Amino acid sequence: MPKAFSLAIAALLPLAASAQLEWLATDYDFGTMKEIAGPKTGSVRFVNRGDKPVVINQVRPSCGCTGADYTEGQIAPGDTATVSFTYNPKGRPGRFEKTVKVYVGEDNERTAIKIRGTVIGAPETLQTSYPVEVGPLRLSQRILTAGDVRYGTARHLFLQGYNQSPDTIYPVWNHPAKSLSIGISSRAVAPGDGVTFSVYFNTREGELPGTVSYPIEIIADSTASEPAVADVEFRANVVPDAIGPGASDLKDAPSITLSPATVDLGTVGEKAELGFIVSNTGKSDLQIKRMHGDGIAITRFPVRLKPGKSGECRGSVKLSGRDDGPFAVKLEVVSNDPLKPLAVIKVVGIKETK
Repeated sequence: MPKAFSLAIAALLPLAASAQLEWLATDYDFGTMKEIAGPKTGSVRFVNRGDKPVVINQVRPSCGCTGADYTEGQIAPGDTATVSFTYNPKGRPGRFEKTVKVYVGEDNERTAIKIRGTVIGAPETLQTSYPVEVGPLRLSQRILTAGDVRYGTARHLFLQGYNQSPDTIYPVWNHPAKSLSIGISSRAVAPGDGVTFSVYFNTREGELPGTVSYPIEIIADSTASEPAVADVEFRANVVPDAIGPGASDLKDAPSITLSPATVDLGTVGEKAELGFIVSNTGKSDLQIKRMHGDGIAITRFPVRLKPGKSGECRGSVKLSGRDDGPFAVKLEVVSNDPLKPLAVIKVVGIKETK
């Protein structure tokens, strides 16, 4: 027999073996199921169209949330076998898609069964997984914390949502930050479906070293006449680029000194005045780019200091919303000092309003 003809016959053998099993379906849709109703079972079947009995060797679900059962023993030619699967929705609100792999016969022929559906979450599960309620929409958190983000780089965060209503919703958002961009996994969120807000923070878009906090307004359904709105806060700490100047550059660089390092306001009420001195102990002009802190407003500070010069800084700290007792607030000073681009002063005291 010619070699080319032998190879052609060999190539056809897997197809012939595969054709012996006629699957009546290879996917199953549970539709909408309630978490409180418990596990739900579905099944698919195949017919042995071969001339020899076959056996189901193994059925393997893709995750522990799905159990499986199947026809055991030999399946004679012309007989039908059943593969059943049970999905446990507990703690899994939203849309799901899983795979059940079935291995049959001497060649261990594999067929992948896809199962899908949507779980309507139980109230206790939604409260745990999505504690922030915004009308028809629930959110996984109210504060997104990026932590330290080196200047020149970006950070990607995710906010999870869930439609707890019986209607499709169309979430939208607003925010004031040029450095933030937001995307969504689906513009239309069907009942019981989850949704992901993708939050991208790019420090190169107008950011300076220091802590930042931006409000993000999440509107649950843009088509509603009076849509519910949630305020989500984005927080990050932009740190200077680790690649600094060389020794020759440092020799003639500015150098910032803050005095005192800790400002003790003593016992104060809802608001207190504060002051400190900033000095340039370096050999070139010091540029003060920014001063900021939680509740702190600096109204007077030198923008530029020549070598050897000092300047007075004045401002105030608002303590409304804080409990009475000791407090400590961090004030960050951003400058062109290459070694200390982000200098810090601690503002401490005791709030007493009663």
